[in-house]
Amino acid sequence: MTLILRHSASLGDLDPNVPWCKSTDTMAALPSSRMISDVGALLEKEFEGTRDSWWEIGKVLGQTPSAHLAHMPTAASYNCDFGLQLSWVRIAKRLSESDQIHLFVCDDPWVFRQIAEIDDVDSGTPPPIWVKAAKYWIRGYLARLKLSFKAIVASLRLRRTRSKVSSGKPALIVYAHPGSSKNGQDIYFGRLMNKFPEIERLIHTDGDLSVAENLSYGNGRTASLHGWGKPIFALPLKSLNGVTTLCVAKTSCFLNPSISIAILRSSRLNAPKA
Repeated sequence: MTLILRHSASLGDLDPNVPWCKSTDTMAALPSSRMISDVGALLEKEFEGTRDSWWEIGKVLGQTPSAHLAHMPTAASYNCDFGLQLSWVRIAKRLSESDQIHLFVCDDPWVFRQIAEIDDVDSGTPPPIWVKAAKYWIRGYLARLKLSFKAIVASLRLRRTRSKVSSGKPALIVYAHPGSSKNGQDIYFGRLMNKFPEIERLIHTDGDLSVAENLSYGNGRTASLHGWGKPIFALPLKSLNGVTTLCVAKTSCFLNPSISIAILRSSRLNAPKA
């Protein structure tokens, strides 16, 4: 046994001289002098090593019915923490192979359980999993309700901007940047609209509604893409089709023949195609 695995509420009477590290979003009241100093560099190195595994798992999950709603199958680190979770498991595996005893503190219930499966790990009682699962389930519902409400308001509020542009003409697709003006001056394209009067401007759905609305009431050649949305498709009950299931799936990513990594969290949504 070379790795002690605990969560922050079960540290108990552990030897304070044992070198330790903690995973993301974990608080540990332990001596900072004994914290592994190069954990940041180690995390970055192990993160780079997750690429092939993440792609392999993402390819499999990308074939599931709800894959078009998920970020994880794209293996994009900027909007998904799956690679970070894999990295912590890889670090735990590396520490377990060391000749020195280490303490790993982890409050993530999914990562904790995966690390506990590694050989030579002394794992204590895992943190409760369904508490966080229920929290994420509720948060997911509330987030979708909030987004649905915003989409409905945006569609109704900017619907009239559709008359500002004509079909078949060249158009710039831009963001609602406050540095742009309603007289055709654009923060991204300068005075291109003034130089070529046939060019129109379409405001992307990302951005402040007030800015998009203000830009559309200028030279008559600017509209928001929100205006083409149908409020009925934003209704939560329709978009979710009345069915939401929370599942916890376990998949092997073959980081090591002796262990299987990756505990995945997902909500399966049956959404109609727009």
